[in-house]
Amino acid sequence: MRPKVLSAPGPVSYPLIVSGKVELIFGKEGTEADAIADSLVSLTRRGLRAHYGALRGLLAVYPELRSPTAVWRRGSAADVLVRVAYKRLGTRDFELVYYEDLSEAQRLLAEGKVRSVVGSTAALNGLRLEDLLETLGVKVPSSCGLHIVKREAEDAIVSAYLEGIDRIRQDPVGTSETIAEALPIGRPPSFIERVLRSADLFLKRIDDYSDLEAEVRSVIV
Repeated sequence: MRPKVLSAPGPVSYPLIVSGKVELIFGKEGTEADAIADSLVSLTRRGLRAHYGALRGLLAVYPELRSPTAVWRRGSAADVLVRVAYKRLGTRDFELVYYEDLSEAQRLLAEGKVRSVVGSTAALNGLRLEDLLETLGVKVPSSCGLHIVKREAEDAIVSAYLEGIDRIRQDPVGTSETIAEALPIGRPPSFIERVLRSADLFLKRIDDYSDLEAEVRSVIV
């Protein structure tokens, strides 16, 4: 019987899709599964601890963090982490402008309505948001994480995730097509491929990241 993983339909799910060795349920509610996969921000918001860190470098700031800042979606991990960055910079008076499509953010930047953009590294060639936070003293071990609910399924889930990463590295084009077909949200294979090529692909145990958890909780609105 395949282990069951409840996962957000974002990059954290990609290696699990590719492996095909877990029963993957897309969603962000509940804990009825053997493991839960989501961004570290979302896991913190849900009161869950990541036992494993997964992937890094999914978000970038272009050209540098300046207000007003265009940010992908209110309440997203990008939104929360940008707020953490501004807090650490000691900037209280900042403005965030939310966008759904990168072309909208690019237009706002070109028109001078925003001075920086935060979004996927698949589309922005800028400073990684995690790297910025670490210069500000916030340890960010990964972009996403796995919360293990049932320890007896841990080894199988970890093995499946690592196998998925290996297959992605061997064939980023083919696996991008597999992922695009499986996702419940529309993402073109070309975009997924850029995500896979721009991010650091790994899964590893993580210990204390309480500084990040505390900062995330302090800015969630």
